[in-house]
Amino acid sequence: MADPIDRWIEVSSEIFYPRREMVSISVDDIAFLKKRAAESPRGRCRICLHGHASDALHDMVIVLARGAYVRPQRHFVKAETMVALEGDGIYIRFAPDGRPIAHEWFSATGSINHARVLRAPINEYHGLLITSEWLVFCESTLGPFDPAGSEFAPWSPAPADQPAVERFLADLHEWIEAA
Repeated sequence: MADPIDRWIEVSSEIFYPRREMVSISVDDIAFLKKRAAESPRGRCRICLHGHASDALHDMVIVLARGAYVRPQRHFVKAETMVALEGDGIYIRFAPDGRPIAHEWFSATGSINHARVLRAPINEYHGLLITSEWLVFCESTLGPFDPAGSEFAPWSPAPADQPAVERFLADLHEWIEAA
């Protein structure tokens, strides 16, 4: 099989688009994403299955390393659906003031207490905690991509503020343990 990098166009160190219209993701592609995520300071990488940011439907295979910070966000007009392919995480819903209000285990095992498929509703703050070495999932949402269509939670720490991020994540883990 060809080197996975030959199948993708590198948009950034964390984002790849397909070179062809017919797209498939192999075990080698997932390994490639993990390698790139491990090299990324943010611990993440994705392959977009759609051809362009302007496409009407966006499907992505996303890899997040344990400890990757998925800053809480909300989408004003689009829902998103996530399907776990490998690993485990915790999906957290937040009130507008930043209080965590619910959580759902998100796992490729799809056991009785773990969801394999999640749908993030429109206009609700949400985030992910990664609890395994890697969380690999497919995410689908409507396009085209418009940064003005979503916002990061104003009460959540900016990724550059590492001490605040660490406290925020520790507080979330503590909340989950107490729930």
